[in-house]
Amino acid sequence: MCGNITPNFKKLIGLRIGSGFTRAVRERLGGTEGCTHIVELLGPVATTAFQTAGSRKARDLETAYRIKIGKPPQPHDPSRPQRRPYMLDSCHTWASDGEVTRRWVPQFYTGPDAEAVREAAKNKEIEMDG
Repeated sequence: MCGNITPNFKKLIGLRIGSGFTRAVRERLGGTEGCTHIVELLGPVATTAFQTAGSRKARDLETAYRIKIGKPPQPHDPSRPQRRPYMLDSCHTWASDGEVTRRWVPQFYTGPDAEAVREAAKNKEIEMDG
């Protein structure tokens, strides 16, 4: 029975995970156009994907998307202060005083050795992969 609506899920191709994602999924697959169970699961799946997308791959995908829609990102200006990453303090792993923050975004680390960590990280490019 439910296999009959499987092709409808192609309507999600190209849909961007972000603000309004769940609403857009329901517009495309609500009611008899989709499976209630799968549609309900897509919300938490999207949240998980969004929260884990802090890697270089995610940045590359974001850049490609912005270029595709005609809004390329601004060139990096090293004199401009870096914005605080959205995921900081959103969960245990990304606690601002935790090891992940210390390693990946040391300029926002707030642990007891924060000054030493920030000083050691100065002028080093931090890779978000691995």
